[in-house]
Amino acid sequence: MFYSIPKIQRVRGLSRLLAPTWLKRAHNPVAISTSTRLRAAQLSTFARFSRLLAAGGLIISVFIAFAIHPLVSATTLVPWLVLVLLSARLMIRSIDTRHSELVGQPVSTRAVVEAAGSILLFIALWVGLPIHALSHAEVQPPATLIMVIGCAAMALAVPIAVEPIVALAWATAGAVLLSTTCFGPNAAVPQATRLAAAGYIIAIGTSILLLSRTAFEQIRQGTSDYERARANELLVKEYEEQSTGGLWQIDTTNLLTYLSPSVALALGQSRGQLVGCSLPMALGGHPGIGAALAGRVSFANEVAQIETRDGKRWIALSGDPVYDDTGIFRGFRGTADDVTEAHNSQEKMRELASHDVLTSLPNRHSMRRMVERALLASGESGKPFGLLYLDLDGFKPVNDTFGHLRGDQLLKEVAKRLLVEVAGRGTVGRIGGDEFVVLMRDSQPRDNVAELAKRIVAAVSQPYDVESVHVRIGVSVGVAFGGEDATSEDELFRKADLALYDAKDSGRSTVRFFEPRLETNAQERVRLEAELRDALRLNQFELYYQPVVSAETQEVTGFEALLRWNHPARGFVSPAVFIPLAEESGLIGDIGAWALRTACRDAATWPERITVAVNLSTLQLNMRDLVGTVRQALYRARMPASRLELEVTESIFLGDSSVALETLNALRELGCRIALDDFGTGYSSLGYLNKTVFHKLKIDGSFVRAANKDKEMVSIIQAVIALARCFRMTVTAEGVESREDYDRMRELGADLIQGYLFGRPVPYPQATEFAKAPQSTVLQAAA
Repeated sequence: MFYSIPKIQRVRGLSRLLAPTWLKRAHNPVAISTSTRLRAAQLSTFARFSRLLAAGGLIISVFIAFAIHPLVSATTLVPWLVLVLLSARLMIRSIDTRHSELVGQPVSTRAVVEAAGSILLFIALWVGLPIHALSHAEVQPPATLIMVIGCAAMALAVPIAVEPIVALAWATAGAVLLSTTCFGPNAAVPQATRLAAAGYIIAIGTSILLLSRTAFEQIRQGTSDYERARANELLVKEYEEQSTGGLWQIDTTNLLTYLSPSVALALGQSRGQLVGCSLPMALGGHPGIGAALAGRVSFANEVAQIETRDGKRWIALSGDPVYDDTGIFRGFRGTADDVTEAHNSQEKMRELASHDVLTSLPNRHSMRRMVERALLASGESGKPFGLLYLDLDGFKPVNDTFGHLRGDQLLKEVAKRLLVEVAGRGTVGRIGGDEFVVLMRDSQPRDNVAELAKRIVAAVSQPYDVESVHVRIGVSVGVAFGGEDATSEDELFRKADLALYDAKDSGRSTVRFFEPRLETNAQERVRLEAELRDALRLNQFELYYQPVVSAETQEVTGFEALLRWNHPARGFVSPAVFIPLAEESGLIGDIGAWALRTACRDAATWPERITVAVNLSTLQLNMRDLVGTVRQALYRARMPASRLELEVTESIFLGDSSVALETLNALRELGCRIALDDFGTGYSSLGYLNKTVFHKLKIDGSFVRAANKDKEMVSIIQAVIALARCFRMTVTAEGVESREDYDRMRELGADLIQGYLFGRPVPYPQATEFAKAPQSTVLQAAA
C-alpha cells in the first residue's frame, strides 16, 4: 500500500563537512565570499606562524650580529637587537589581538593589512642594519655564515605564502643578504656557489608564488564545499522542521548512523536509543525493506507498521544505496515519513465507503459483496441462505411530522434492535432510506428464517421514545433464498423485493416469502405499464360522468368525471389497477392533464348551472405546474373556473403537505371549487377541516350505508354535517343507492346526493342528456 508523502529528492551528505580550522573560526551564518575567506586564511596563517617568524627572525638577528660585529660597533648592534626584539613582540601581540577580535566576524582588508604591516616592520628592522653594513664594508664577514643566514631567512617565507606580498618581502630580505654575500663588489665566492645561490633564490621565489596560488585554490574549493555542505544542512534542517518525516542513514551492516528527531519520535524512541541499532530491528521486521537492503537496491514508499507505547503507527520509508567515489558500497540513506494520519484517513474512507454513516451498518455495496460471496459458498456447499428485505411501515409520516433529526434517531434505534435479534445468526445492513436487509447464514430449515422474520417484526413494532416523543412504526419483510430462488445477487435482491412488495400489499407488518407467481405478477405489471404508456397516445382513455343532484329538488347540479381505460384486448381496466401504476411510473401528470382538458371541454357544452368535478392525486398536487395546467384547460374550453370542482383525498395531508396546500390555495384563488373526497376514511379526519381551503365535504359511501343499521353512525354523520356548516362547506353524500338512503341523508342535512340511485357513471352523450333533462324527471328516470 502506498501513501503520498512529502519527500525531498536525494538529500545527500548527511554527515557534515568538516572545514579547516581557520575556516570554522572565521565563518558566519551568512554565505561568505571567497575574498573574505582569503583574508581570513591570511590572518589565521599570520597568527599561527607569528611566534615561529618572531623566533626565526630573532635567531637570524643574533647570527647576523655575530657575523657583522667586526663591521658594526657594539653601541649600534645592541640597540638594534633590542628594536628587533620589541618589533617581534609587537608583531605577535598585534596579530593575536586582531585575530581574537575578528573570530566569527567578516574579515576586513584593513585587518590583514595591519597584520602584514607589523610583519613588514619586523622584517625591515632585522634586515636593514646587516644590508647597510654589508653594502659599505670593505672587508666581508664569513661568506658561508651569511649565505646560511640568507637561505634561512628565505625559507621562513614559505609558511606565510598565503600572503604573497609579505612572503615575498620576507624572502626578499633573505635574498638581499644572500645576494650581497655572493654578488657584492668585495664578495670572494666561487662561481659555482654564486650559481647555486641564484638557483636557490629563484626556487624559493617560485615556490612562494606556487604555494600562494595553491592556497587560493584550496580556499576557493573549501568555500565551495562549505557552501554546499551548509546548503545541505539548511535543506535537511528545513525538511526536518517543516515536514512530518525526516532522514535516515545506515552503514554497510544496516546500523543507523543518522536519524532525524521526527523519525525517532514516530518510532517511539529517542535518537540515542536508535542510532547504532539495526534499521530492520527498529522497524520490527519488514520483508520488503529487508530484501531491498540485502539486495542493495533502491526502494520507495515501503510502509512499516510500528508498535509504540502510544499505539500503532505507520512509517513510509524510501532509500537508495550509497557508494563512494571508488564505487565501494557504504550503506543506505533515505527518507522516512509518519503516514499514520494518512493511513487512518484511508481506513476511515474505506469504512465510510462500505458502511452506512448514520447506523454504521454495512451499506448496499457491502451487502451486495457479501451476498455475492454467499452465493459462491452456497454453490460449493449446496446449502441455501436467506436474504430478508425489510421496509419500515409508517416511517415517512413520523419523519415528516417530527423532523429528520428524530427520524435519524429512530433509524438508529431500529438498527440496534435488528442487531440484537440477528446477533450471531447473520449480518444486518442498511441499503438506503428506511430499507434494511438481513443476510442469514443458516436458513435450514426454512422455519428458522420465518421465526427470525417474525421476531424482527415484533421487535421493530414495539414503541419508541425518541427525544421525549413516543412513536410506533412497523416493518414488512420479504424473503428470498440464495441458491434456490436465485443464483446471482441482482436476481436475489429483486426477488426479495418482490416478496417485500407482496408483504406490503397484504396489509403491512407481515412476512412474505418469494413465490413464482410474484415474478409473474411483476412481469404482468411491466407489460401493463408499457401498454399504459401507449394508451394516451392511442386515445384509449375515456371520461365517464356520474350525476350529482340537489337533495331538496333532485335537480342535477353537476357531474363527477371518472377516468376509464378501454383497452382493446383487456377491455375496461379498473382505475384501482392503473391509477397507482400511473403514479408509480410518472404518467399521472400527463393523464391528469388530459382528464382536465377533456372534462372542461365537455362541461362547456352543458348548461351554465352544471359543474364538473375532477379528481386530483397527491402527486399531481405536488407538481408545480398544476395551476398552469388547470388555467390552460379552462381557457381552451372558454369555461369559468367556478364551474370546475377539484376533488382531493385526505392522503394529501400525510407527510409534508405544504406544497399541496399551497397549490390548493392557488387553485382556490383562481376561482375553482375544492372538495375533500372520501371524508372519514383517512387519518384524524376531523382535524383537516380547519385547513379552510375546502368548499365541499363528501361523506364516504361506507358511512351512508352503515347508517341503515348503526344508530351511532347516524350521530357521527350529524356531527360531521354540523361541523361542515361551521366552516361554511356544502356536504355531498356519496354511495346513495336506495330511496331509504336518500331520505335519510336529506333528513340529516346533506346538501347534495351522489350514487347509483340517481345514475351510474355514463359516457359524455348520456351525461349531456341528464344535464338537459327537466328536473322532475330525474328521479323517475333513475327509478
